Amino acid sequence: MEMELPRTQYSQEFRGQSVKFFKESGLTLVEAAKRLSLPKGTLKNWVYLTNEENSLQ
Repeated sequence: MEMELPRTQYSQEFRGQSVKFFKESGLTLVEAAKRLSLPKGTLKNWVYLTNEENSLQ
């Protein structure tokens, strides 16, 4: 039987700051995620969602 890890809740502010850090740092997604102690998939999703929101405005 697989154990599921509890999901971490991140504030909107933290998400925004993380995406901003990634975009301004010049780091790869993997490296930025490591420095933020985030799974790379999580940061990737946030960046994607931020780009989608911006394209709708």
